[in-house]
Amino acid sequence: MKVFYILLLYFKPKRQKKICSFYVDTVNTNIEMFLKNKTHKMIIHLEKIGKEFPQFWNAIHAEGDLKKATSELRIKHNRS
Repeated sequence: MKVFYILLLYFKPKRQKKICSFYVDTVNTNIEMFLKNKTHKMIIHLEKIGKEFPQFWNAIHAEGDLKKATSELRIKHNRS
């Protein structure tokens, strides 16, 4: 992470975009490799979290108030 940050400081915006894209690809590849052999995994799309969260809730046998938990997902943090 620190290396990417340092690279962004030294390059012009056009090159910075390529560095950011490479960073995203690197993180996604690392996540995919980590999950490759895992048997208990789920894909949750953030743009569909309201609909997909109950599936996750049930899969992990969560307890509590699903309605309250789902409403927490609608709170926007760090909107900047």
